[in-house]
Amino acid sequence: MILSALNEYYVRMLNNGRSDIPFPGYTYQRITHVVEISEQGELECLIPLGDSGKSGSRGQRSMVPWTLEAVCRKSNIAAYVLVDKPKYALGIEGNTLTPEHGREFRSLVADLNFQTQDAGILAVHRFLQDWDPRTALIWNEWDDLASGTIAFKLRGDVCLVHERPAFRKYWEDNWLTWRRGKLKVKAKCLVTGCEQHIARIHQPLKEVKNSQTTGAALVSFNKDAFSSYGKEQSYNAPVGEEAAFAYTTALNHLLHRDNGHSIQIGDATTVFWADSPGAEAVIRTLLAPEFEKDAPGEEEWPHKRDEKTVQAVREMLMALSTGESEFSFPGDRSLLDTRCYILGLQANKARLAVRFWYCDFLGELVHKVGRHYADISIERQHSSQPQFPSIRQLLCATASHQGQKNSHVNLFDTVPPILGGALVRSILTGIRYPKSLFSVVLSRIRTDKQVTYLRVATLKACLLRNCPEIAGNIHASLDEIRTDIPYLLGRLFAILEKTQQDALGSEFGGAFCDRYFNAASATPFRVFPQLLGFSRQHVKTAKFGNAHAKKIRDVSQAIANFPNHLTLQEQGVFNIGYYQQKNDYYRKRKQEPPHGYN
Repeated sequence: MILSALNEYYVRMLNNGRSDIPFPGYTYQRITHVVEISEQGELECLIPLGDSGKSGSRGQRSMVPWTLEAVCRKSNIAAYVLVDKPKYALGIEGNTLTPEHGREFRSLVADLNFQTQDAGILAVHRFLQDWDPRTALIWNEWDDLASGTIAFKLRGDVCLVHERPAFRKYWEDNWLTWRRGKLKVKAKCLVTGCEQHIARIHQPLKEVKNSQTTGAALVSFNKDAFSSYGKEQSYNAPVGEEAAFAYTTALNHLLHRDNGHSIQIGDATTVFWADSPGAEAVIRTLLAPEFEKDAPGEEEWPHKRDEKTVQAVREMLMALSTGESEFSFPGDRSLLDTRCYILGLQANKARLAVRFWYCDFLGELVHKVGRHYADISIERQHSSQPQFPSIRQLLCATASHQGQKNSHVNLFDTVPPILGGALVRSILTGIRYPKSLFSVVLSRIRTDKQVTYLRVATLKACLLRNCPEIAGNIHASLDEIRTDIPYLLGRLFAILEKTQQDALGSEFGGAFCDRYFNAASATPFRVFPQLLGFSRQHVKTAKFGNAHAKKIRDVSQAIANFPNHLTLQEQGVFNIGYYQQKNDYYRKRKQEPPHGYN
């Protein structure tokens, strides 16, 4: 299903004509220097391409011939066609001669010259026959060129040799069979269902976080234990040569950070696409409704954002999160019937693991994401906090904030592995949230003693979806008529903390929470009688003692007995009650003068 969807995406982009996805048999490379030669193969000049940076010429992106052996090369010797590094194209790397690599490149050019009889390729062939690699060492540009990529140009041409029409026509007709004398395996392709030559290995996929710089494989069999029926490597999962090229090229195109189809969610590099391009901007905003300046790739994204679409999606989420069945959809509502795809990948050494895969209509995705934001909806502490926190921000709430200054960059080091994938699956499919998410947030609160907006929003969502019988009807803000004991205990603890702060100063309030919060949320019977005893002294000296005494009396009267202990789910309700009561104090302080408490 994944490979078929990617194959269809490649064909659609190819037929579209406006996409810069490579044609069949081609890939993109950044060429830094051009060697201009005459028809007799004599060197004319060396031309740097692109702007100059600290590390030399930045080069220009060009579509060059693709061969499976070249894109998969590591320690083996395999040259690109007519475009390669000096190690291959000139037979020298740094100050070291590389005769085997140079011989491979010359052999390849000689074959092409025989097959095409093109004047440009003939000139390159003549140049390489007379070429002495040591000549490159006396070039002024050699220091920059040594780490770059070389292409060839015939004097008088406006294009490079690999862009000449005669070569292009030959390559488009023969790229699948060129130098493939050993290609023998033919079977039914799992993607197209047609009888085709089967790819032995597949092109590596790049730009997945923590994967090797040379790329990693999505379909790969490298040991006998993974094989069946005596088949080797990717013959165990037969995919035709064309389909293998199509799906890997499409996925590399989606993974490229400049194309705006990739975001990082936890440990998973996530790509998305849709049958209609108009739906893709909506998907991106649904996955990350608010701009995060410290998120990977976000610094390049704002200029590609359609602000009207972002604002329209946010208004749609606002309507859905408040339970409204009718909402305004940005653009044509027929897009809701567009099929969309979301794929999460995680690197595992030289291979990629699929963390999650989602394929459904956009309308279903909108409702699932809207339900998620309805579940996590809770009153914010500050207006600067995200109204629609992204999945990335929710995961950061499970990480340690000690020593961090509003940065999520390194927080993922303490996020449990695979939690991100499980959370995304829950949001996209509407199933229960992962059990570990609730316990991880509670554990983090016990450790940090920080009951924050994102953590309480996560607790609320987990309770509503996983334990509705305990959650009841949790409101987004303080519910003064709610009477369940865990919620009242949370509120009472916040009132007692506030009373002590007003009596002894804010510096003692922090100590109060650090010392008693964990015990109060887990074993109320051991702590609350003692805290109520302290409060009798505090109300006498507190600035608004009478108001505090009344609040303590109102809440404690509704608690018949302090329970010996609270379950994990009840502790979640305790945290919500504590947060909302504390937030209510903060909100009133902003709206009303201090004398309003008396």
